[in-house]
Amino acid sequence: MLKRRAPRWMYAVAAVYVLTFLFNARQEAWGPANPGWVPSWPALKVAAVQPGRPMATAGLRASDVLEAVDGLPLTGMPDWFLARAHFDRDHPVELQVRRGDQHLVLQFVITAPAWRTWNRAHFLAVVAFSFVRFTLLLLAIFVAFSRPEQLSSSRVEERNSEGTIVRSREDGTAIFYVLQRSQMLG
Repeated sequence: MLKRRAPRWMYAVAAVYVLTFLFNARQEAWGPANPGWVPSWPALKVAAVQPGRPMATAGLRASDVLEAVDGLPLTGMPDWFLARAHFDRDHPVELQVRRGDQHLVLQFVITAPAWRTWNRAHFLAVVAFSFVRFTLLLLAIFVAFSRPEQLSSSRVEERNSEGTIVRSREDGTAIFYVLQRSQMLG
């Protein structure tokens, strides 16, 4: 029995997924640490500020409301996560906040990588989550590469003029069906 190799595009897709996983894992560990605030969901009101962290050093206080980051307005948590994705270590971040009736501009710099701010429980959670994600990725790649002939585009079904249907199977053999012309037309 001939063993079909996976198409080249599958190797490219698998490589993209593996590289994306590795990049995300790197960012989660060596990217900039959390600046140190606890949001009051779903608004951008500060519920707490963690002492000794960049936002506490900048002067952020509980009950402040975040309005903009680096000039980009914040209307909800998705905007914060988008802005947060662009933070770089050792680069100042401008934060516009509203404290009561005052509008303040604060500036903070994240100097530590994320892994330095993790406690044991956070570290174990990140490692477990990454392990599960990587295991599932490898399982999906293994299944895709071990059965490339099961792709829907590789199934063949042909009919000839006598009504014989030739259908390929997963094991490479073929099944022949003979139908009456009336069944074919109906």
